[in-house]
Amino acid sequence: MLGHSHQNCLIPIDVGVFSEEMSCLLFDAIISEGVSAMNTDDGWVGSLTYFEGGLGYWVIVEEDLSFSYNSSDGMTRSNVKTYTEILPEGGEFRIEQSPQQAFYFVEDITLDEGGIEVGDWLLSYNTEVLAGIRQWQGEMIDIPAMGANNLVEGSIGYMNYNDTPSFKIYDVSQNTYYDAVPSENIPWANFGFPVLDNLFSCSDGIADGACDCDGNIADCAGQCGGSAVVDDCGVCNGGNADDLGCGCGEAGPSGCDDTCGSELVDDECGVCGGDGSDDLGCGCFEAGPSGCDDACGSTLENDACDVCGGDNSTCLDCADMPNGDAELDDCGVCGGLGATYCGGGIYECDENDCPDTIDYCLDLHLGANLISFYALPDSSTIGNVMSSIDGFVTGVIGEGVAASLHPVLGWVGSITNIDILSGYWVIVDDDCSLCINDALPTDPAIEYDLHSGPNLISFPSEGSVDIGSGLPDDIESSVIGIIGEGVAANNNPVLGWVGSLEEFSGGEGYWLITTEDISFSFDLGSLVRKKIDNSIALTYPEGYEIKQSTRQAFYFIEEITLNGVPISKEDWILAYNGRTLVGARKWNGSYTDIPAMGNDGRLETDGYSENGSKSTLKILQGSTGEIFHIYDDIPEWIDNGLFILGNLIAREIPSTFKLGNPYPNPFNPVTNIVYDVPNDCNIELSVYDIRGRLVDQLINGYVETGSYEIRWHAEAAASGVYFFRMVTPEKAITQKMILMK
Repeated sequence: MLGHSHQNCLIPIDVGVFSEEMSCLLFDAIISEGVSAMNTDDGWVGSLTYFEGGLGYWVIVEEDLSFSYNSSDGMTRSNVKTYTEILPEGGEFRIEQSPQQAFYFVEDITLDEGGIEVGDWLLSYNTEVLAGIRQWQGEMIDIPAMGANNLVEGSIGYMNYNDTPSFKIYDVSQNTYYDAVPSENIPWANFGFPVLDNLFSCSDGIADGACDCDGNIADCAGQCGGSAVVDDCGVCNGGNADDLGCGCGEAGPSGCDDTCGSELVDDECGVCGGDGSDDLGCGCFEAGPSGCDDACGSTLENDACDVCGGDNSTCLDCADMPNGDAELDDCGVCGGLGATYCGGGIYECDENDCPDTIDYCLDLHLGANLISFYALPDSSTIGNVMSSIDGFVTGVIGEGVAASLHPVLGWVGSITNIDILSGYWVIVDDDCSLCINDALPTDPAIEYDLHSGPNLISFPSEGSVDIGSGLPDDIESSVIGIIGEGVAANNNPVLGWVGSLEEFSGGEGYWLITTEDISFSFDLGSLVRKKIDNSIALTYPEGYEIKQSTRQAFYFIEEITLNGVPISKEDWILAYNGRTLVGARKWNGSYTDIPAMGNDGRLETDGYSENGSKSTLKILQGSTGEIFHIYDDIPEWIDNGLFILGNLIAREIPSTFKLGNPYPNPFNPVTNIVYDVPNDCNIELSVYDIRGRLVDQLINGYVETGSYEIRWHAEAAASGVYFFRMVTPEKAITQKMILMK
């Protein structure tokens, strides 16, 4: 027969019982059903004394070996008393045999500083659950401790890995239990056989923290009744040596000011903690640059012509008067009245010769900019229109089309000409201005033909107009929502337009989302002529900035309550894809729109939302900086999605892992399971039948912090008892339920 080093080998014996006691120098221990033996220097000890035919044994060996049983003539066929046959009377002593078991070998038992009687009982517990029992025989004996197993219904509450058992002594003559304290607390492990030097107890009870029956306690060094104490730094008998003057375990005074925690250094002028302000540019503690030329020691002043050190000869006005106030007007006339307004933002010196073209610029920020054009030159090729931002622009994206600027080939892609009717995402690698010269203004009555769904369009004027005013009344009901760069508006059937987008503005692009094919022209009767900043200036709380993406969705929230109270307008709503922040918006009351940026393939949007990914929302409390989770189910993210959410609930983060009682229970055929996760981690949530077989696995993977509820549909399962089991990094939790069909 073969044995494997440090492995548990089950050896069935079916030929009888050996008459001699077990002996093998390479054997550490042998374990059978509820009994065991350990090989010591003094020979085999424990409750197992003979091999018996028909029984199996776990043999624990020190190294790989081969052996055969000694089949000498001394073999004796006898019946060996089993573990369950020698229990004391009374159902309270009954335990279930489990495939998982360990044995605690005890060398000595102390009761009231003396020993216990042979025939008294030793009991092991997991909290209040009896896990094992053995009768004292006056010498080293093994106390079993059964483990919990899904296949053994009666084993619920028995030992699990790393549980620490407690012990009691049952005095048969006095019919009395005494708590017993082991010489060492050793965690439980399956097939373990740890040795305890002693179990001690006192008939009048063991005082809390006592290490003997006289009431002595162990000092910090573990000496029973010793005098070692913990110093101010938490070190046993340390004598406060870890405090150098700035607190335990901290470095001593530092910095040029020789204070605790200081990192101050002398600046270049020798001032401790100085910022160099004693050097104004002309040497330490010297006056700084002076004079109109800003030079050290200068006394020069500007003359009347504002020339440094000048002689007032350079400031002749257009009428050749020194320091005169005559100026050229926009038309080049000295003291003239200037140009005549031609309309459409155009001025001309000759009112009878107003130009047909205009010049304008659109300010772009680093990254993605959603823009459009209200005037284009005769040549509207992408190369001509984008020529002013060569060196900054990397690509242009329209509705279903795109172009990229190749360093050798120039512009490549499906966009060859810029369409006056279309909006575009323009990607630049730095802040810049896109300037259009000699451009022909768009006819404000131009007609847009839209298909059902999202349409990326322009706005045909340099001014701005309110959304409700700009869309004709006859098509407004067909428009679900409008999306701009980082902003959006939803057409609420009761409240009208809600959200962060309030007006159409020249130079900006928009996604109009419609329910059907429509044609329309903007109503610009109430057009307001004003300068529009085409870069959307969105604000974010410190540390929660996001990058604008060409792919975005918005969640319109009716109301949010935190612990039953509506949140304030100082709070922020944060949107996440997994652990990645994808949007933030300060709460502005009912139907605030929360942006959620998508992954558009650029490096800065890596980790952002994808079609079908699950978004989560959190509350950043403005007054405290605390984070709270919103536990409602958020719809899956889609590009250009507009989602209307009702009343959302935010609660504090759970403090511990918890698996609640399923409800209803009993159930048919659906029950609900609630559970808490106090920190981001991997968990398993599974369903087992009464025989311990896996029926369904509901969760197996990463779960974020929060409180959750999940349903189990048992239509395919048979009536009976089932168990929910949640396995976490800290513990495993089980709940019982009954399916009744």
